[in-house]
Amino acid sequence: TGDERKRVTAGHVDAPGNVTFTGFLDSNGEYLGLLRGADAALVLTTRDHTLQLAGCEALAVGTPLITSDFEYLQRLFTGGTVFVSNTAEGIRTGVVQVREHATALRAEMPAVKEEKRQLWSEQMRRLEAHMARTGSSPPATRETTRRET
Repeated sequence: TGDERKRVTAGHVDAPGNVTFTGFLDSNGEYLGLLRGADAALVLTTRDHTLQLAGCEALAVGTPLITSDFEYLQRLFTGGTVFVSNTAEGIRTGVVQVREHATALRAEMPAVKEEKRQLWSEQMRRLEAHMARTGSSPPATRETTRRET
């Protein structure tokens, strides 16, 4: 997904016939529907310690993930994921692994999602308790900021 005008400069002019450039999609409708129906989400980065929103979205809808082989991502995505080197051969190998183990990878995603939900809930509980002990105010949200301006 994204700005189709950039695909020429990104080197995607000669994409094969089975590749569709969708342009921007409605994030809660078309995008999540396509992601949910995909065999896998290919989400790569060249930078370590990068939180991948698209990887989290794949996790949220239960779609297996192919992502870059970084320790941080291995700690974040603990199942339903194939880690690859950012090379043509690494990506090809990851796609083959997903095709061979699609059912098992998809079956792992709900447990990973629940594990992360529990972890994030516990972290929020601890943050709120700390804030209550120290008399801190919660950070301003967009809604709070909007009302004040």
